[in-house]
Amino acid sequence: MNSIDINDIVFATATLHGRSIANIRMSGVISTSDIIARLRQLFGDAAGMIRITLRNVTQGWSRVLNLYLRKREGVQLLLF
Repeated sequence: MNSIDINDIVFATATLHGRSIANIRMSGVISTSDIIARLRQLFGDAAGMIRITLRNVTQGWSRVLNLYLRKREGVQLLLF
């Protein structure tokens, strides 16, 4: 199992329909979900089958994740 240490340098790219929608270099993350959360901030409400390529430069491994993401549903506020 590939692990991520807080001091590792990780490159992450998100693609949708073959087009890059987010690209980031980061450190200070400790899990794949942290990386996905940061990428999601960059590509916003993109939805569909998104391919995320992770490359841990420090440890020398790479991984490809295919995720299906739905659009975030907004919150409807009612004012009286």
